[in-house]
Amino acid sequence: MAQAAVAAAETRRLCLLAVPAAAPRAGLGYMQLGRGEGWREVVRFVEKPAAPAQLLAQGGDWAWNTGQFIAPAECFARLFRRHAPALWQIAGTSVDRAEPDRNGAWRLDATAYEKAPALSFDHAIAERTELIAIAPDIVWDDLGTVESWQAHNRIA
Repeated sequence: MAQAAVAAAETRRLCLLAVPAAAPRAGLGYMQLGRGEGWREVVRFVEKPAAPAQLLAQGGDWAWNTGQFIAPAECFARLFRRHAPALWQIAGTSVDRAEPDRNGAWRLDATAYEKAPALSFDHAIAERTELIAIAPDIVWDDLGTVESWQAHNRIA
């Protein structure tokens, strides 16, 4: 994580933790990585392709999208203003109208928030911008499917 934070800060770009795609998996996002060591350019970002095996068969160095993005706050703001300005405005209005509840926790304004489109960060931002990726030395698997859960339980 520290390597990703340094790369994001030095490049002032959105950094995504990447895990090499060991096999085709439906339900995961993919990124094709450029050549290099350390952080690498993301050549192509594909959120949950219908046919991941065909995607991987195209060749290239593919990684899974872990959904873990790291960037300086001003980078996130810049990307939302550029690629999802309506969403940025709605979020800002919801925050501006936020009020503390009886426990002191801030609650976003529901009226403004409900106007936000059902749009994932991956579709709104990641697919539309230049990304860099870091492949940390970690073991990772998406436990969001029955198959991955079963595989994890066989390994553990």
